[in-house]
Amino acid sequence: MSVQLGFIDHREGANIRTLPAELTGSTCLTQTPLPPGTRVTVIRLHPQKPEWSYVATVAGQQLLRGYVQGLRITTQLPEPSATLYHIRPGDTLEPIAARIYRKAIEPGRDLRFYENVILYVNQQRNRTGVRRVEGDIHLVTGENIWLVSVAFANQLQKIVPSGSITGGAIALAKKVIQHLDDILTSVRTACW
Repeated sequence: MSVQLGFIDHREGANIRTLPAELTGSTCLTQTPLPPGTRVTVIRLHPQKPEWSYVATVAGQQLLRGYVQGLRITTQLPEPSATLYHIRPGDTLEPIAARIYRKAIEPGRDLRFYENVILYVNQQRNRTGVRRVEGDIHLVTGENIWLVSVAFANQLQKIVPSGSITGGAIALAKKVIQHLDDILTSVRTACW
């Protein structure tokens, strides 16, 4: 097994232990479980208990290394820069998407596009924490969802709808007008 990036992906979080819990001498290194969405590096599986993974993570200011139950970790990231977000009571998608993607918003890729990217990526990964309900996108409290990087999201522009009836058409029209203006300027410059 090679080193893999992963996240704690269990409602109850996960404790880090010196050894798998079933082995003599195992002690817990964490006073409280690491919360869902905590990034971990999976280094190897335990030789006698392969259902336990040896991981490293940063908790507060401290580097922790130890064993976590494999069923509490996901290493199936949609892309290397993705993060796993645990949905809390009262969370809505718009402010989450705005925080991540606000600097990338432009005509044809507005906030609705990035909300649709989050929905699409999570549907592709069979995540149930984000759903379309009567045209709106809703989050499910207590679930975990993937949030992908701007670069990855932008690669999905031809796959994921913009969410705007006119946004994509307006952006395309502006590009065509700019292109025509550039051609006319070139012709004028060449003729003078």
